[in-house]
Amino acid sequence: MSDAQLPSAAAGVDPMSGVAPAECGEDLERTASPAPSDLDADESAAAAASGAPAGGAAAPYVLDTATGAVSVAAPPVPDAAALAAADAAWAAEGDPFADADAADFCPLPRFTCDADEGYIDLTNERMDDVGDLSHCADDCTELTLRCNVVRNVNLHRFACLKNLTLLDLYENRLTPLAFPANAKAPNALAWTPGMPRRVYMADSDLPQVKAALERIRTGESAEPIGKPFLTLTELKELDLSFNELRFTDNLEGPRALENLYLIENKVMAIGDLSHFASSLKLLELGSNRIRVMQNLEPLINLEQLYLGRNKISRIQGISTLKQLRVLHLQANRLVEIGDGILELENIEELYLSHNAITEMDGFQHLKKLKILDLAGNRIAKIKNLEGLDQLEDLWMNNNRLSDLSCLPLLRTLPALTTVYLEQNPCAAAPTYRPQVIAALPQLTQLDADAIIR
Repeated sequence: MSDAQLPSAAAGVDPMSGVAPAECGEDLERTASPAPSDLDADESAAAAASGAPAGGAAAPYVLDTATGAVSVAAPPVPDAAALAAADAAWAAEGDPFADADAADFCPLPRFTCDADEGYIDLTNERMDDVGDLSHCADDCTELTLRCNVVRNVNLHRFACLKNLTLLDLYENRLTPLAFPANAKAPNALAWTPGMPRRVYMADSDLPQVKAALERIRTGESAEPIGKPFLTLTELKELDLSFNELRFTDNLEGPRALENLYLIENKVMAIGDLSHFASSLKLLELGSNRIRVMQNLEPLINLEQLYLGRNKISRIQGISTLKQLRVLHLQANRLVEIGDGILELENIEELYLSHNAITEMDGFQHLKKLKILDLAGNRIAKIKNLEGLDQLEDLWMNNNRLSDLSCLPLLRTLPALTTVYLEQNPCAAAPTYRPQVIAALPQLTQLDADAIIR
């Protein structure tokens, strides 16, 4: 990386996390235990056992405001009276199925898959359905559908691709993967209050149903059922980022899944992922609404865990992750590090920037640590880094360091080549830069500038 490319913390952006303090300033003022008033609007709705979150999802969510744990109540099962009332309302307004035909929707394309290459790339085609893929079942190993409008109702299309190793559904229209007990088939529709029996019992593959659903859809009013990946046993990478998922449930199926991406959804809780225990190496849950680190203990082979930009107030539940090398927890609500990292004997990169941490503790046992990012916290003194002989990068910009009394400690770290101390009171002194460079001969970069000796 050239000098011109070096990120500058002075610009207000954490060089490692890319997060500006202003983006998470509200979170930095939070207390460790959020009060009920601290909930987002849709989380408040989710906390009511009898309610449903905004957007029309059928299953109500129950949020324990004391622990942050979230559970899913059973989805509603229609009774005779509810169906009769919906049928009557449907009849009074006129049945949109009556005149729906093939002209009401675009014909489904037929895609070919290169047997030698094994992939289909349909990025940014604005597609809501890929149609029948059975002719690609043997050859297709990678399917990319980024930036389309695929909805849950179309997920069953992938079931035939038993040799698929990569499925990319980044930025589509997926909503919570419900699996109601009353579902009649993998492509049926779960019942939503107010849904007439003709829609509830319909097969979503029928052209008339597809066309009618497009006309009556308000938000995601007809939520399809899930466990859509049960047959994709060879899948190694699954990207469901930038959708509207609320939980990590109903993803079972892939026995060899190594990388799971769920960035920028609305995930409120980490569900059961034990079915990936033997294979999962990377779990990306950044930019969601997670409050509690839970259900991670079974993932004993996990190497990278990304939980940045959530609402986590305590590091916990990861003591069994002995293979973990990278942990991202930047831009959360941490006020202390605690003992949650003590067992991470193989950790190499630890990102804790933009929280409200006041003390540096728990690092002495992390002998393999190479990168430590504590930028944008409330730390007044650098300490407890003794014995970290592999530490290369230390990011302490935008804290409350009033002096350079840390220099003797930093001088004992033989591998240390990069230090960020800018935007601290101690960096305002005119002798700041020459003093640090003279005290730390091993440095090659101080803040955003390379050191030329």
